Amino acid sequence: MSMNVVTGEPTLEGSVSKALDELYLTIVPRDKANMRLLESILKSAGADGQSVETNQKDTDFGEVEHPVDYAKLVRLKYTNIQHGRCIDAKVTALVGFGYKRAKEISEKLDDLCKKTFAELSTEIAYDVVDTGAGYMEVVRDESDTLVGLNFMSVTKPKVERTKDGWHWKIHEPCGTSQNMAFFGDKEDYKKRNTTDTRTKAEISELIQIRVPQNLSPEYGIPSHLAVIPKIEMSSVINQFNYDFFQNWGAVAQMLILHGAAIDPKTWAAIKTEYVRTVKEGHGMKGVLAHIPGKDLKIDKVDLGSNQFEGHFLEYERQVAVDIVGGHGVPHPIAMIQPNTSLTFPKTDETKDSVKMFQGFWAGAMQMLWANTLEGTLGQEIKLAPVKEQRQVTNGVSQEFEEIEHSGWMPKTIEESLQFGMAPQAGGPDDGKGLGQSQGAPKAGSTGTNGVQPS
Repeated sequence: MSMNVVTGEPTLEGSVSKALDELYLTIVPRDKANMRLLESILKSAGADGQSVETNQKDTDFGEVEHPVDYAKLVRLKYTNIQHGRCIDAKVTALVGFGYKRAKEISEKLDDLCKKTFAELSTEIAYDVVDTGAGYMEVVRDESDTLVGLNFMSVTKPKVERTKDGWHWKIHEPCGTSQNMAFFGDKEDYKKRNTTDTRTKAEISELIQIRVPQNLSPEYGIPSHLAVIPKIEMSSVINQFNYDFFQNWGAVAQMLILHGAAIDPKTWAAIKTEYVRTVKEGHGMKGVLAHIPGKDLKIDKVDLGSNQFEGHFLEYERQVAVDIVGGHGVPHPIAMIQPNTSLTFPKTDETKDSVKMFQGFWAGAMQMLWANTLEGTLGQEIKLAPVKEQRQVTNGVSQEFEEIEHSGWMPKTIEESLQFGMAPQAGGPDDGKGLGQSQGAPKAGSTGTNGVQPS
């Protein structure tokens, strides 16, 4: 992205994507730069919604607006290396290693998906990690048999409140919209909305996988919003480097001439030579001039923008560390080398960080994921529970106890590290049924009810 170094406004000339250029500057539109980047997000996030289980009555009917710009949030990972790596690491830790009942899930669900259920899970997981919520469209035929499972972009669904109940309104980029029912609510939706003349098979249900938080009861809000100012500061640092090395808009030093007068002809020659050698970047970044005058004095002043003698470069490293720390992802898992050291942590430290991340983030998210699918798809697609032996140390001896997981539970990071790298989602596996090879949608698979994933 090119930059006008006088006004600081982006010209968007020669950029790869104008949409990404918008994100390069900010995720929330505002008139001038300040430290209150998230004010508008937090203000609108807490303004809407009452839970359907409350005794308080809703007086505000209509569509509930999204608390944040989800379209920008899902693209933000493509504008910052550290943020993007952390998102990828979280998605991989959540569902990237497949399910514990991978073969059973593949046999029962792959034919309902455009490709495989593993790929569908990964697509939804990206929305969950990016925005705090993800959606799956469920399609049935007239006999209420499941015939299709599809990805629904987080940017499309909005909750619509009516005096009789709630449902989803799906907004398409072309401007059209249609209603969908909450999962398990299609019959009641048809009774409430007598003006909807579509058949049961034409009305889809929507499963929402949402990370609980206390700002928006209807939608998701990602926990990493606090790193956005750091991401924006990283873009400022990158822009400074462009200005410094290419645009020559960041001055590193100043030469102050004083103590004598210079005739206009000599001064004009100095400026011409300076522009030729320094400003345009031709040859060496320097200029040599002989200025006559025994009383003339020259003082060189180093400015704060001289990153080689200041702390700007060191701050760039700290911003990268802060972004990864804001996600709570250990550096080895995010495949990012800490700038504070020349090597990755020792093996024992890496193992400990994996265990902490699995316990405090990935494990809790996998429980949420499995419980949501168990309470929705699990009502009709029965999966045998997973029984595992867990080693317990009582201080004297080591014993084992049996624990039971939902059949929808994804594999953990430790399981993947123990048995080697997992195959890619949807690709050939070791025979345990992670999925079939990637390819075009299978013949006979059903699509959406008029809503194409984006």
